[in-house]
Amino acid sequence: MTARSLLVATLATLLAACGSSSTPTGTAGTAKVNVRLVDAPTLDYTHVLITVRDVQIQSDAGWTVLGTVNETIDLLALQNGAFKTLALDAELPPGHYGQMRLTLSTDPGAINKVVFEDGTSADLTIPSGFQTGIKIPVSFDLQAGTTYEIFVDMDANKSIFVHQAGASGKYILRPVVHAYDRMMTGTISGTLAIPDLATATRYDVQVIAQTVGGDLQPSFARSVTAGRDGKYTLSLLPIDKTYVVAVQPVIYGDTTTWSYAPKASAGIPLATATPTGTWNETFTGGVVIPGTGRVSGSVATVAQENQYDVAQARLPIGAGGGPLIVRSSDGAVTADSGGTPVSETYAFAGLPPSADYTFAIERFTTVPGTYESSAKLSPVKPQAVAAGDDVTLDFLDGFLPPAP
Repeated sequence: MTARSLLVATLATLLAACGSSSTPTGTAGTAKVNVRLVDAPTLDYTHVLITVRDVQIQSDAGWTVLGTVNETIDLLALQNGAFKTLALDAELPPGHYGQMRLTLSTDPGAINKVVFEDGTSADLTIPSGFQTGIKIPVSFDLQAGTTYEIFVDMDANKSIFVHQAGASGKYILRPVVHAYDRMMTGTISGTLAIPDLATATRYDVQVIAQTVGGDLQPSFARSVTAGRDGKYTLSLLPIDKTYVVAVQPVIYGDTTTWSYAPKASAGIPLATATPTGTWNETFTGGVVIPGTGRVSGSVATVAQENQYDVAQARLPIGAGGGPLIVRSSDGAVTADSGGTPVSETYAFAGLPPSADYTFAIERFTTVPGTYESSAKLSPVKPQAVAAGDDVTLDFLDGFLPPAP
């Protein structure tokens, strides 16, 4: 297989979400812990497979095994509400816990690889994954008589570096984590009625949740890919925020490809009393390829290991008069044979024509050893897109500081 230079950058986004029940459980004086594994979507691979031996947690007393797995898991099957239980009703003494890890199997036949759309595959290297495990920094205090739900969300699309060495590519998983209190997150779900979605050869129905600041600048929160039935679930959204959901579907058939004009919800507030929201929508009047355009380019300040970039295609469809993110594309970072990131690109295809597009790069930086992160935005660039366009739009001027 030829090397792929446009594969995804820097990071995994792992969300460790902790919530407690009010019902006393377990042996007196202990807490119970459940661990669930979920994932975010990617269009670069059809499968991302890792063989997990067990999941462990660390306290001052050392490492404790929460659950033995010994199973090959397809991360990309864990979307839209699906999850894999790694540990169930594991009992722990109360106290502070600051790190978890997934240890990977070294048994003969253990599978760790990425599979591409054409059926070819490549081995997935996981530095220290077999010795010290995939580290998941968390920070929470367990109380006796409580059950905690920990959701580990591995964003495979942002976790894989491509190391270019000569004419071959080496695929390396380097996860970075975030943590959210499970009791402080909510969910938005719904159904999208899109012609030919059920019979499409392939589709890119990316459902994007975003927040909009006082300056009317949208900020990427989370995305999923709707299923063939049009259903989607955006989970692990921090509450006490108002979200807008936007979609610009692209449907690939045997001989034609259709792209639909974007649509967006009104603001959907999530709060403790109302942690769920719903948005349903119907799409009609698609534009056939090659009646759409493509925009791609490079990012001069290349994302490092503790960073990932989300490229944004925006259109002014928001109810508040500002632009919304209608498509997103993860930055694709290539590293040299020594592991140093050397270049980064992004690409959008199948964009319906509009004179009103703007494009930006939002960079997320994770603080080493913690689950905290900050975001910076590049200068926003206007770029009209006409039918048949193939536009190069580079981002060479760095990132702005976070908005106050």
